[in-house]
Amino acid sequence: MTDCYCTTRSVPEPGDVSGSVTDLSVEAIEAHSRARDIFPQLGDAHGEATAWNNLGNALHQVQREQEAREAFERAVQGFRATGDEHRLTVARGNLTRLRQRP
Repeated sequence: MTDCYCTTRSVPEPGDVSGSVTDLSVEAIEAHSRARDIFPQLGDAHGEATAWNNLGNALHQVQREQEAREAFERAVQGFRATGDEHRLTVARGNLTRLRQRP
C-alpha cells in the first residue's frame, strides 16, 4: 500500500462564513483532480477510482453535471476493475442521483 500525504484546510466553525461553498468546492475540485492524476503514477487503481468519485461529488456540488457524470462513470469503471463492490455501488448511486435531478 502506498502512503499519500495531503494537506487540508481546517474546517470552519459553525457560523463562520469567511469562505463560500463555491470557493471550497473549487478547492475540492482542484485537490481531487490532483489526486486523480497522482494515483495512477503510484500504481494505485483503487485510489484513482476514489479520487474520480470524490471529484464527481465536488463537480456535482457546483452543478457541473456533465463533468460529474463522466467522473462517476470513471469511478464505476475503476471500482469494478479493483473488485470493490461497496464503492462500486456508491459510485453507481451517484450516477443515479444525477439522472434523477430535474
